[in-house]
Amino acid sequence: MEAVPRRKIEYKGTIFEEMDVDAIIARKPAVVLVDELAHTNIPGSKHRKALRGRAGNSAGQDRRAFDHEHPASRKRCADGAFDHGNHRAETVADWVPGWLATETVMVDLTPEALLQNRLKRGDVYSTEKVEQALGNFFRAGNLIALRELALRQVAEHVDRSLGSYMDAKAIER
Repeated sequence: MEAVPRRKIEYKGTIFEEMDVDAIIARKPAVVLVDELAHTNIPGSKHRKALRGRAGNSAGQDRRAFDHEHPASRKRCADGAFDHGNHRAETVADWVPGWLATETVMVDLTPEALLQNRLKRGDVYSTEKVEQALGNFFRAGNLIALRELALRQVAEHVDRSLGSYMDAKAIER
C-alpha cells in the first residue's frame, strides 16, 4: 500500500513527523487508511487531530482506523483496563466513528498472534522499536482489554441493528 510521506514539523527544538493532510487531499484518493485517528498533532499544525471534518471528507476517504479505547465514552473504562502507567489523553467524540463510516469492520487478532507474529516480525513497528513497544502498551493484558472493548462495541452495534430490523419488520419477539 502506498504511504503518503509525513510532514516534518519543528516544535521546541525537536523535529516531529505528522500526517500531511494537505498532501492526502491533493491526491484525491478513493481510499485512505488513517491510523491513530485520535492522535493530537503538534501545536501550530493546521489540523488539531490526525484527520478532521471537511478535510477528511474532501479527500474522499472512506476507510479510517481507530482503537476502541479512543471514543470519549470509553475513556474511563480504558483508563482502568490498560496497564500503561498514565491516562490516555487522546480521544474522539463518540459520534465520530458513525459519522466517518456507514460500516465498521472489526479486525480481530489474538494478542498472542499480534505479539509473536506481527510485532516481533516488524510489521507494526521497525525492529529497533519492538522491545520498547513490548515494554510499553503492547503487553498481553492491554491487548486482551483492547480486544474486549472492541468485542463489546461490536455486540452493541449488533444489538442496535437487530432492534432496528425488528422495529422495521414489526417483529415483537
